[in-house]
Amino acid sequence: MKISQRQLNELHDVISVEIEKSDYQPKVEEKLRDYRKKASIPGFRPGKVPIGLIRKQYEKPLMYEEVNALLSTEVNKYIGEKKINIIGYPVPVPNDNIDWEKDESMTFEFEIGIEPEIKVDLAAIKGLTKAEIEMDDKTLDEEVENFARRFGSMEDIEVAEREDFLQGKYIQADNKGNPVEGEDRLEKEGSLPLRALTDKAAKNWTGKKAGDHGVLNLDKDIKEGFNEASVTGFDQGDLDEARTFAFEIEKVSRLKPAELNKELFDKAFGEGEVSSEEELRNRLGEQLKAEFSKQSSQYLFNQVYEKLMEMDITMPEKFLQRWLSTSGEEPMSEKEAEEQMPSVLPAIKWQFIRDSILREHEVMIDEASIMTAMKERLRSQFQLPGGADDMDEILNGIAKQALDNEEQRQRIVDELMIGHLTSIFDEKVKAKSKKMSWDKFIKEASK
Repeated sequence: MKISQRQLNELHDVISVEIEKSDYQPKVEEKLRDYRKKASIPGFRPGKVPIGLIRKQYEKPLMYEEVNALLSTEVNKYIGEKKINIIGYPVPVPNDNIDWEKDESMTFEFEIGIEPEIKVDLAAIKGLTKAEIEMDDKTLDEEVENFARRFGSMEDIEVAEREDFLQGKYIQADNKGNPVEGEDRLEKEGSLPLRALTDKAAKNWTGKKAGDHGVLNLDKDIKEGFNEASVTGFDQGDLDEARTFAFEIEKVSRLKPAELNKELFDKAFGEGEVSSEEELRNRLGEQLKAEFSKQSSQYLFNQVYEKLMEMDITMPEKFLQRWLSTSGEEPMSEKEAEEQMPSVLPAIKWQFIRDSILREHEVMIDEASIMTAMKERLRSQFQLPGGADDMDEILNGIAKQALDNEEQRQRIVDELMIGHLTSIFDEKVKAKSKKMSWDKFIKEASK
């Protein structure tokens, strides 16, 4: 067997594998003998089927199987030994000139894309801000109010006020508020929380009752800090075009906050964990500080990401186009792959930068860390305490099953990589600290 490598384009090579019949035929013969022992064919006793008959039926499929297994093993071994950081996976080069019955040697080729070598100097990045979010009474008071609202109950009322909820029907409308015609118009039952609207917009709804209607303009009426998809209940993609809705009110509801008492504290935190409003404020204050720290790190991460994406990096576009055309569930034409390249390149560029930083800092994401992260996610979903060791065996089984799903597994890996990068950025980049309130931070982060 011979393996060689040649360059097609920059960061785009071909690995050629020349194999002899002697490289795979012994295993084919071994499997043929094994098939003969087990074959059950009418007219022949078990184990006595002529080898010629077995060979005629099974030899060619076994050749394909053994050659493919051999190629996969040897190509991956070569890439590992040469320490080539490839993009995606090797893409086989079509070859219709192989005669599987007569050729004593066969050559197979695989295109590979090679990640560019990138040197990232995090300490040299300029113009970064590290937000120091300060706790103030206003923010803590609002968190206590939100806590009481989360455990509150809804009651029906007649006339809407500033903090109420309108239950009814959204109907896509034109700029004047007239429902649009056609089968494709967006329409659904939902709620409109008035606290998500600007003060100006909310005035158009206060005083209304069941049977009334109004117009919601997403570009003008949604208060900063609220997500329009969450407010309306539509998918964000649907709202890219539909920006105005008529809303028909069927019912007006008011959220009655829960009373801050021992019964609520025990329900929320466990019996005896919190026993007074002062302890509640302390507990919620600690949670807010943790959230502030997380948001501050994310804010810095986003700034670093934007700076890094400005880097000029050589991209193996010819290979990427070839890889893109073969990587999906259904093959693409070259033209289709070319059209998709502009939307794909930024994600691949970030992958190169990300991988380079993780390699430089010797970050390895192994199976143990993936499993631990999956179990922690499950603990959070099931609201299990961190020390619930009696659940560990059950969690192991659920986690293994969840990680069998490739999308779920990749999501965990991505989260781990982002976590490592966030820690690296916090440590390595030089950012100017800036104290700000939570409200000020929200404005800064949304720019």
